[in-house]
Amino acid sequence: MKNTIAGARRRPGYTLLEIMAVVVILTILAVKAAPRMAALLDKSRAAECLANRTILERAEERYRLDHGDQPSASLDALYQARYIDRAPKCSSRGQYIWISTAAPVNMGCTVHDWPTASPPSPLTPLGSTFSEITGNMIALMQNFFNTNGRWPRSFGDYRYTDLGLNPADWSGVAYDGFIYGAGGNRISIKSGSGWQISVTGVDGVNRVVNPAWDLWYDIATSQWYYHTITPASKIDISTLQIKRL
Repeated sequence: MKNTIAGARRRPGYTLLEIMAVVVILTILAVKAAPRMAALLDKSRAAECLANRTILERAEERYRLDHGDQPSASLDALYQARYIDRAPKCSSRGQYIWISTAAPVNMGCTVHDWPTASPPSPLTPLGSTFSEITGNMIALMQNFFNTNGRWPRSFGDYRYTDLGLNPADWSGVAYDGFIYGAGGNRISIKSGSGWQISVTGVDGVNRVVNPAWDLWYDIATSQWYYHTITPASKIDISTLQIKRL
């Protein structure tokens, strides 16, 4: 009699290649799912943080009602006075700080809810400081030369429009007391009405700049000058000062 067990169909085992394929597929799925899981976790922590802050805000409001509108000294004071049963913490390690202590109170979190001030608008299209404005103006001139094989024009509105600047932003307009001019491969600086510029020459002599005169930067020499572009008029631009009269 034949052994029926021996004649039974055997289920083939998995080959190494098949196992590796399964591992690769699972790895790809895990990699794709990881960002979603992280996003869900962040969303869950943010929701928990919001709930914590709401509890603290309501507890602070009750405390003030009971204490003549006086604020609590701290979150620990709320806990000691039994207005909260615990001091909740942000699971993302944010710190709870009062954004507003005026009614209605507002509790912020340094991770999930912290007000950020909008950066101030630059004083000019080229920046706000003397260094930013002159540095960017010089860069525009040099870029124009590199692109066109010549320097920007030095007359009329072309001295600004060649650089992509609006003449109305620069012609006679003072920024923190300085009036900036452009032309060719040079920059001019003079004082606005009611302001006075002083600077020290490389010879060590301090000069108070006549309001009708300019300081000049010449790209050809990479040097600043007082009134005229001559060797005797070189100045140390780091000594530049301006004051209101």
